[in-house]
Amino acid sequence: MLLENGWQYLCEGDWAWIYLAPDTRSIARICTFDPAYRLYLNCCIEHASELHLPTIELLHDMPHGSYVATMERYHPYANAEEATELCNLLASDDSPDLPEHLAQLQATLSTLHNKAAKNLFQFGKFDLRPDHIMVDKLGEFVVLDPIFVDGRKLLKSMQKDLQSVIQHYSIDELLNFLKIAAMAKDPDDPVINALRRELLNFGI
Repeated sequence: MLLENGWQYLCEGDWAWIYLAPDTRSIARICTFDPAYRLYLNCCIEHASELHLPTIELLHDMPHGSYVATMERYHPYANAEEATELCNLLASDDSPDLPEHLAQLQATLSTLHNKAAKNLFQFGKFDLRPDHIMVDKLGEFVVLDPIFVDGRKLLKSMQKDLQSVIQHYSIDELLNFLKIAAMAKDPDDPVINALRRELLNFGI
């Protein structure tokens, strides 16, 4: 659908594929499975007035945890030292002298982190790094991708005790997990294919 409307493949990460709009102003992130980023999108929508969170233009859910999200195309923060300082300030629970707008952002991100840690099986950590600090078209910094599910741990859990993992994510969600960008790079991976067969057998 995106290709039919002139969007072009831009890049991919471990979890998603990124496409660029014809006017190059927006990007679309296609995820077969990424509950942490989905939770972050909810946060961005809930706090749409927050200057330093991305503005979500469209969020389209598809079956079994897949979704497409479109937003402004952001660009790298030019000053790496400043980006590092921002990360340290926002990640700290003890920054009493923050300006009001940063204090509010810090509180929002802290709430997001706590919610993710409570609700996401094999949650990774609060993951605010300098390369997650980007800049919008007005020159304001924007926080991207501050939390994640640890895919390696999730994969190991599936290998060790698939039945217990299904208590947290459905069979169809886990099948979609095995289709994320990092997995798709090696479609013949024997571990992935064995888990896929096991999941399909659970569904019988």
